[in-house]
Amino acid sequence: MGGEPVVVSIQRRDVPEEATLAEAFAEAVKALQPVHGEVQIIRHYETLLAGNAALALDFHFRAGLEERHGRLIGAIVPCADHNERQWLSVGCVIDSEKPALKTWLLDFDSMLEGLTAP
Repeated sequence: MGGEPVVVSIQRRDVPEEATLAEAFAEAVKALQPVHGEVQIIRHYETLLAGNAALALDFHFRAGLEERHGRLIGAIVPCADHNERQWLSVGCVIDSEKPALKTWLLDFDSMLEGLTAP
């Protein structure tokens, strides 16, 4: 994006049949701390990911002396070939102070709207 670095991550893993979206999302949020250190939650909201109910989190953290903005979106999605479910999360991290990245989160959301379930 305008020559500025953007980190995008996608994770897909098996999830127990009895797991709820809230439980799976709480586990994903908990996993942010070892990676990013102290995380300040900005906004937690409901959305869609690949046509499935999803939860999302906007957060700030420090990378050394610099502030970073992250977004995590997660959903429990059906597997294409069988009746099992999987956790799907998509995240991004940016330096929101960079002028070239001012609209990145809107672009990121638009990109994710194009994902559809199998």
